[in-house]
Amino acid sequence: MLPNRFRTLLLALLIALAPPSFAEEWKDRDCRDGGRDDSGIRFEICRNKESIGIFWDDGAFVNGFCDSGEYDIDYKGLSKRDAVDWVTLYCR
Repeated sequence: MLPNRFRTLLLALLIALAPPSFAEEWKDRDCRDGGRDDSGIRFEICRNKESIGIFWDDGAFVNGFCDSGEYDIDYKGLSKRDAVDWVTLYCR
């Protein structure tokens, strides 16, 4: 398990690396621990009324907007289909 300070720095780095057109300026109150995925990798979910960000400890992420099934997202470290599945799950 990573120390909280390291996780915070890692999340900030991941958000900073996301393309500006999709990057949301996430605040701590927007994010929560998502637990672990099926591979055992911890992830965090950031969400506001229209945007979503899912960030894994291994550097993978999905970041973008929730909108009627035509998700405008950027992703890294997973397939587009998997990225859309994650967004679909958490945008409902």
